Amino acid sequence: MCCIAPPRNYATVSVLYGTDRKPAGEGVQVTFGAERGELTLGVCEVSIPRDHRVGELESQKIWRLQFRADPSKHVALLSTVRMEGHERSR
Repeated sequence: MCCIAPPRNYATVSVLYGTDRKPAGEGVQVTFGAERGELTLGVCEVSIPRDHRVGELESQKIWRLQFRADPSKHVALLSTVRMEGHERSR
C-alpha cells in the first residue's frame, strides 16, 4: 500500500539573514533578543499560505484566540539555522 502525503496549504521559502542581535539561546536552532551582539549569518525557513495576498502579512490574531502560527493561514518563521565559519579576519 502506497502512501501519498496530501498537498500542503502553504509554501516554504528559504531566506538568508544577517543580524547583529545577541542570540537568545545556543545551538543550531536559535532565536535572537534585543541586545547587540556579534554578526551572525544564517538561513531561515518561512511559510507562505497558498492564498497569500501581495502586500499583506497574515499573522495570528490574539483577539481571535490564535496563539500559535498556523503555516496554512499565517506567514510564520518555521526554523532558523545559523551558518558557522563566517567570521572575518581582523
